[in-house]
Amino acid sequence: MVTAANFTDNASASARMSSIASSKLCLDLGLEPVMQLQARDRSRVALESDAMGASGLGIRNILCLSGDHACFGPSPMCKPDQSDMDAVQVLWMLRRMRDEGVYLDGRAIKQRPEWFLGAAASPFGAPPKYEAIRAEKKVNAGAQFIQTQPIFDY
Repeated sequence: MVTAANFTDNASASARMSSIASSKLCLDLGLEPVMQLQARDRSRVALESDAMGASGLGIRNILCLSGDHACFGPSPMCKPDQSDMDAVQVLWMLRRMRDEGVYLDGRAIKQRPEWFLGAAASPFGAPPKYEAIRAEKKVNAGAQFIQTQPIFDY
C-alpha cells in the first residue's frame, strides 16, 4: 500500500518538473505528496514564496534539503549556488512561519500554513556520529520526520 509519494526538487542538480507542480498533480489524483524543497539556487524570499505557494495548493508535507551542488549536475559550469541557507535553517524558517505566523522579515502571515516538515539523513554520508548530530539539529529546527535513502541487506 502506498500512503505518500515523494517528489524531488531538481535532484542531482538536473532540471525536471518542479516539485510543486508534481505534488499538486499527485494531490489531484488522491495521493498524499511529500514535496521536496531544497535551498540550492533559492533566496530566502524564494523559499518562503515556494513554501507558501505549496500551502495555497494544499500541499502539506515538505521535505527540506540543502540541495546537490550544481557541479554534480549536467551543467557543472553554471553559476555556483545562490542560497545562504541550508536544510537546518530552512526547517527553522518554515517552522517559525507555521508556528508563529510570521515571515522572516516579521510580517504577519494571514493564514498560517499547516505543514508537516521533514528532513533527510544519510546512512552513507558522514560518519554515523556526525550524521546523528546533524539529524538532531534538524529535529530541533522543526523536522517532524526523517527520511533516508533506501537501505538494502543482501
